[in-house]
Amino acid sequence: VAGGPRRRPGELRARDLAGAALFALALNHKHMAMYYAPAFFSHLLGRCLQRDGMGHKAAGVAALGAVVAGVFAACWWPWLGSAEA
Repeated sequence: VAGGPRRRPGELRARDLAGAALFALALNHKHMAMYYAPAFFSHLLGRCLQRDGMGHKAAGVAALGAVVAGVFAACWWPWLGSAEA
């Protein structure tokens, strides 16, 4: 097949994880991103739930959750660790 290996429709790709990270950054930068948050959330969750097998679905959701939690922790770390905050 030209263009590389074929991918299944529900396969979670690195660009999905990058999209989750960029979306979390957008939420931290401008809270106006909350207006389109449901669309991004449902798209990324749908990508995970299209995978075969319950274990793969759970792993995809866990991977997205870890990326989003990591981005939020990195963005808020200076204030969470501060006694003045």
